Amino acid sequence: MTYIAAKAKEIIEYVKSNKIEIRFSGEDFFRSDFAEILKLYSLVDRLGANRVGIADTVGGATPREVFEKIDTLRKVV
Repeated sequence: MTYIAAKAKEIIEYVKSNKIEIRFSGEDFFRSDFAEILKLYSLVDRLGANRVGIADTVGGATPREVFEKIDTLRKVV
């Protein structure tokens, strides 16, 4: 996650400096450590990402899990 956060910061700052809209999306959102995901998405929000996306890459999330995690993510970003 440290590497991903550093690269995201570098890329977002570069793209924003060129006045291009940013959409940040990660794969395997639902299988990753949710606390780490929240930290990462908070970072990209602070860096100025215009939109964020999530992916249930392998289709394993339950409808309840999707609702709860999206609800929490919306409160963070």
